Amino acid sequence: MTILANATVLIAEAHPSVASGLHAMIGHWGGVGRIVRTSTELHASLHDTLPDMLPDILLVNIDMVGGREGLRALALRHPIRIVAMSAQPLPAGSVRWGSVMCLEMPFSIDDLQTALTSACGEGVPRLNAPALKGCRDQGRIAS
Repeated sequence: MTILANATVLIAEAHPSVASGLHAMIGHWGGVGRIVRTSTELHASLHDTLPDMLPDILLVNIDMVGGREGLRALALRHPIRIVAMSAQPLPAGSVRWGSVMCLEMPFSIDDLQTALTSACGEGVPRLNAPALKGCRDQGRIAS
């Protein structure tokens, strides 16, 4: 299945088994995943990368960036599509915070697929955001 069609996904998750499972699913869907396990690794990965080499999507545990405010700051600093995962209950109707898609853990594989596909097919959220390198068919499922 190639719904991500070589899209690059940076997985920011501290728990090795969760990160491995996410990496496996992204690979199964045709994406290219890379894992960082600490906030320091995440920030270094984003700050030390040339803008045209940033991943297409950041899949991040919200605790790794300091909650909603940290997520907002990250979204403002980097021209990247973000899917946030939260172990804390999200307020009703909080599927999105601005341009950030949110998933409440535990979530289903279908919910993950929908969030990543949606992020892959979104228009450019800011003027300086690069075009997606790997997302094909504007987020429509292709097999």
